[in-house]
Amino acid sequence: MKSLILYLLFILPLVASELPSYQSLSSLTNPEKLATLKKGNRSGNARFKKLMYWINQYEEAGTKPKDFLAELYKHHDSPPYVNTRHVYAPSTEKLNLEAQYRLGRLYGLYTPANLPLLRKGNAAIVSKGEYTGEKIEIDHLIPYSKAPELENSMANLTWLPRTLNRKKSAKVTNGALRREKALKAEVGWVWKK
Repeated sequence: MKSLILYLLFILPLVASELPSYQSLSSLTNPEKLATLKKGNRSGNARFKKLMYWINQYEEAGTKPKDFLAELYKHHDSPPYVNTRHVYAPSTEKLNLEAQYRLGRLYGLYTPANLPLLRKGNAAIVSKGEYTGEKIEIDHLIPYSKAPELENSMANLTWLPRTLNRKKSAKVTNGALRREKALKAEVGWVWKK
């Protein structure tokens, strides 16, 4: 009992205080920043990996991913929008990021060896399932070649093991069609096929 009280009084506050604020982490999903990233070099991918790391850290501290994302997105001033450089659809982004976090669990990405890689925005290694040992890559649900304005949109990024990413290439999948429908419903984005 005494050790539990010590833990609650001293250790738990130390762990919680090491986590950065939602406001400081909101730069990872800030639409104004994402819209200005250099096109064609997948700059949003590193932010996506870092975000997955922080979702994991907050979850370890007791915050559900859905609650983490809701709080994080409160720090953006932009209303949802579509333009030729970027698409900002916060509701779709939050749902996608939560789903991608769960997918990362299925691939076994949140291991002690992978967490430092993700924190720096680097590729993790799959540690569960058929693709164990492969690097995980970031793919665009709707291919970049078909919708460059979605390159750095957190609504359009997903995890894929290297082998699957190479097989998919620029193919349009059912997931891409579902994402198109969600973006059209939220922000009126129309895919110019």
